[in-house]
Amino acid sequence: MQGMLAPSQVAGKLDHFLTAHLDATTPFLVVDLDVVRRQYASLTAALPGTEVFYAVKANPASEVLSLLIKLGSNFDVASRGEIELCLGLGADPARLSYGNTVKKERDIAAAYRCGVRLFTVDSQPELDKVLRTVASGTVFVRIVTDGAGADWLVVTEVRLHCG
Repeated sequence: MQGMLAPSQVAGKLDHFLTAHLDATTPFLVVDLDVVRRQYASLTAALPGTEVFYAVKANPASEVLSLLIKLGSNFDVASRGEIELCLGLGADPARLSYGNTVKKERDIAAAYRCGVRLFTVDSQPELDKVLRTVASGTVFVRIVTDGAGADWLVVTEVRLHCG
């Protein structure tokens, strides 16, 4: 098992972990928080002046979320459960963007009551629901284009302020 397929920076840690768990009978995911920390630092350094929004659904492990909270990340949440998870770990509700593509008005209202003021939409009906439900906040609007004739494509989000 020596070295597995891990990069040299984590191979020793991974080998140690796997040796300690040789009798595991179910699959598991190993995440090195030092790697998460380095990757977050690398991303934020490469994109100065921007804000990173981590999609909680990618890995909702409390250890990962707690680290990202400490590092100052923002979070893209897609459900009331994800909102409650982030807030329960100490995330500032101002750093949460509720971005599910189809949201129930009652869930938008619940998010707002929790202090969430950022919402992401990608259709007129979703925008209408947020505007009906939210007294004040910021709405990110996803704009999709096929990029026809472009040498490169920039995905744009437009901020609308409501209230």
